[in-house]
Amino acid sequence: MSLETLISTLGLPGIFLGTMAEGEAVAFFGGVLAHRHFFPIEMVTAVVTAGSITVDNLGFAIGRRAGQRAFVRRELKRGPVRALHGLLERHPLPALLGFRFVYGLKLAGAVLIGTSPVPWRRFALLDALACVIWAHLFCWMGFAAGGAITRIFGQMRLPHHLGLALAGFLLAALGLHLLRQHRKRTRAEESE
Repeated sequence: MSLETLISTLGLPGIFLGTMAEGEAVAFFGGVLAHRHFFPIEMVTAVVTAGSITVDNLGFAIGRRAGQRAFVRRELKRGPVRALHGLLERHPLPALLGFRFVYGLKLAGAVLIGTSPVPWRRFALLDALACVIWAHLFCWMGFAAGGAITRIFGQMRLPHHLGLALAGFLLAALGLHLLRQHRKRTRAEESE
């Protein structure tokens, strides 16, 4: 089975499910596929938005139902989730709107918010807004990357196009990670 056939077979439901499992990469590649005319970009952003809203609300429901259990509490005390907890107490609006944009916080952040006194309706409305922005950002980044690859290298077979897009995505993720590490070291040095 060719990659093109696989993508056509899985289609937008595959993007929806993929967004629930690994949001940024799937949204980005959905944008690349939209550039390659597999799907309209508007449909990709709508499906990515729906997948992200669904997984966030499932996480919130888990937090509401199982948030007091020991294993959930233990997981919520790790790294960036702990920082989100403090932000949620001090500045709930930016925490509710921004957790989706921090890699590694999407599901854990929604679970944490589910354990808080934030009403579901408020969470759902603010999360939907954040998901729309997030989906458009990553899908259009993929669409633009697909266009840039075509402009630079010309029309190529889909596996090569996706391989170059993957390399660009990984380089951008590595760059952001290194920048974050540099900022963390700088802050640590300044506080000493």
